[in-house]
Amino acid sequence: MAIDVFEATAFETLWAEFEKAIDTPLSNPLGVETIVVPAHGWENWFSRRLAEQRGCWANFRYLVSGQWMSETLEHSLPEEKAPRREPDTLTWCIAKALPDLLGEDDFGPVRGYLFGDGRGADPQRLIDLSRCIAGLFDRYVIARPELIAAWEAGAAWPSAYGPRPPESFWQSRLWRAVTGRQPFRSLAAMIDDLAHAGTKIRRLLPERVSVWVCGGVSPVLLKFLEALEPHTQIRLFVLAPANEYWGDMRGKRQLLRQLRDSDLSLNAFLAEHHLELMHPLLASMGHLSRHQQILMTDCDS
Repeated sequence: MAIDVFEATAFETLWAEFEKAIDTPLSNPLGVETIVVPAHGWENWFSRRLAEQRGCWANFRYLVSGQWMSETLEHSLPEEKAPRREPDTLTWCIAKALPDLLGEDDFGPVRGYLFGDGRGADPQRLIDLSRCIAGLFDRYVIARPELIAAWEAGAAWPSAYGPRPPESFWQSRLWRAVTGRQPFRSLAAMIDDLAHAGTKIRRLLPERVSVWVCGGVSPVLLKFLEALEPHTQIRLFVLAPANEYWGDMRGKRQLLRQLRDSDLSLNAFLAEHHLELMHPLLASMGHLSRHQQILMTDCDS
């Protein structure tokens, strides 16, 4: 099977292709239509519109990408290769590990937040902070796998990420403390196991999946899609800011850095280097989507 990619600047164009895709009945009359959405909230609008257009919309399931990956890995791999992770597990592990680390110098900002008002320890504040940190770590796992890999290898900060921010000192220490108590495997390692699991996982997967992407896509999600592609039908709907491929375009600020060391005029510089000047609004607001297009091109076969 192949991944069908639909990319458009207009949502209605993607919606028309999506409707065509789900118009074809599943081979199992009781099969569930699986739709992966960029964020919570999309499912309400999807359900209302589909119900209005079709008169009835039932036997469906919406998942966000992180939830879809976690559930698929847990169901498709043995427990020792894919430890089960409940949504709140990481929160409580952090809440348990954090008090023992507050005496360390790196945890000064965290200590100041928890005890800054002079009222002493507040369990609710600790839990709220732990939940926020758990959400941050979860986003690191999906969108910053190189950072997690560096922490697990004992490195302080990936060299490719540039200068190290102050908060990374206590975050890396906390991550190692938590994962030392709770069994954990990186998503990259589990996806690699999934890619080599063979055809036995096919019966555990939905017959087809519609994946919606808006704003940006993580490298981990693309690798996950590649691992599933031989076993299920995947349609990827990408809302793009421009019709053309613009991963190689430069914004004005990037061009000026190169032009600074050149004696050419701007027009001569652009002509010599075969560069196209991006629209200013696209250059300033489209970094995430530009990165998405570059990633998707790198994974194109």
